[in-house]
Amino acid sequence: MEEVREAIGIDKVDMSGNFIFIEEQHNADANFVLHAITSHCRDTNKIVCFALFHNTFGHFHNVGMKLGYNLRKELNSSVRIVEPLKIISKNIHRENKAYAAPQVTDNKLPEFDIKNKSSHLVKQLAQIIKDECISIKKGLINQKVYLIIDDLSHLFDFGLSFQDIWLFIRYLRSFVNFEPHLTFCIASHVYKAAQEVCHPNITAICLRHFADLVINVQPLETGFSKNVSGKMIVNWKSQQQRLKFKWSEEMIYLFKLLDRQVKLFAPGSSHIM
Repeated sequence: MEEVREAIGIDKVDMSGNFIFIEEQHNADANFVLHAITSHCRDTNKIVCFALFHNTFGHFHNVGMKLGYNLRKELNSSVRIVEPLKIISKNIHRENKAYAAPQVTDNKLPEFDIKNKSSHLVKQLAQIIKDECISIKKGLINQKVYLIIDDLSHLFDFGLSFQDIWLFIRYLRSFVNFEPHLTFCIASHVYKAAQEVCHPNITAICLRHFADLVINVQPLETGFSKNVSGKMIVNWKSQQQRLKFKWSEEMIYLFKLLDRQVKLFAPGSSHIM
């Protein structure tokens, strides 16, 4: 994954306080970017806090094993996990038990009230993620932490509105701004639909505007190819960074996904970079 890390530039820039947005277009697979960031964190002694709405921790662990590292051994030390869907599943199970046998219910309030599709649920989601990051930083004031949200678009599956999702982003962005040595990373899927009727697409447009680094992963425009899986466009917003490292405003790469690695190519070339 070293070539991907070099291509997106996170090995050169101190990302503390920065916001990374990974936009995964429909029929593309941007997971390799998340794995490259995870690998970078491991090699540079940074802690990763995953908030998982799409892939499970088992997925990241299995990919890590193929790449030569064991995330499960690092769980609760250099790797922290928040899996809201599992918490919601437990709450539903508890409610079903209470309905079937109300006399034996434990009367505990659910951590997430999925029936409450409002800012209350958003605050619950944001707070449990913030609490996990705060617990990491306790006693480790100068420890650098990457907070990774995978995949933001699934919050719309909860029945939340665009306004609710944006409130969730604002809560976490404000937290990152005031908490030193945190890097905020969001991966989100977009669809082939009219922007004005597709809330995940509208959200992606807004995220592009205030992200410090935008990584857009697209499928091939020409369809299937046995040699190329898709296209990756890297955009650093900071002109200072672009001048320092001689980056163009948009850096375009073709990529090929293999079982244990990712190959990058210059557009129009078949040579590995």
